[in-house]
Amino acid sequence: MDKATIRQSMRNRRKLLESKEKDTLDQCIAKHLFAAPWMNDCKTMMIYLSSAEEINTDPIIEHAWAKGIQVAVPKTFRDQQGNRFMEAFRITRIDEVTNGAFGIREPKQCDAMHHIDPSVIDVIITPGLAFTRKGDRLGYGGGYYDRYLTQIGEKTVVIGVAYPFQVVEQLPTTAFDHPVDFLLTPEGLLACSLKFR
Repeated sequence: MDKATIRQSMRNRRKLLESKEKDTLDQCIAKHLFAAPWMNDCKTMMIYLSSAEEINTDPIIEHAWAKGIQVAVPKTFRDQQGNRFMEAFRITRIDEVTNGAFGIREPKQCDAMHHIDPSVIDVIITPGLAFTRKGDRLGYGGGYYDRYLTQIGEKTVVIGVAYPFQVVEQLPTTAFDHPVDFLLTPEGLLACSLKFR
């Protein structure tokens, strides 16, 4: 299957999740994340702001704040040439976000004082529509995370979060596609990258 077909298939399957089942799966994912040993050393975490059908990241953000972890969330931009890119900005309360383009939540404060450099981020939680156990990730097609992840530090841990049906045997990939180091599902954490095995 091509990327567009897989994306549509996964979107359709997510819509079939009943809210009670979804809440249970989301809670399991959050629990497994904070049980990971390297979360004890995490000082700064970047995490996406979830939409209604994605894995709910709000409880993860709240838990991170409770543990004293600085939280950064993404905002997308276009430069004068029309090139798309993403930056991370610190938030300290969930009401510091607003609905942006396409209803996607984003930080309100996008100035230099709130900007977080990619090199200081310890953990990045990425969204995706499908993943493989090798760490291949199929995003939404904008390439924002693939470009952003080329700037991160050597020790930054990149985690993809997925419902069980989003984990597939293989995905069409290119050299531009950036893999994840770990895959986090309701069943637990799977190491995809050799550097963390």
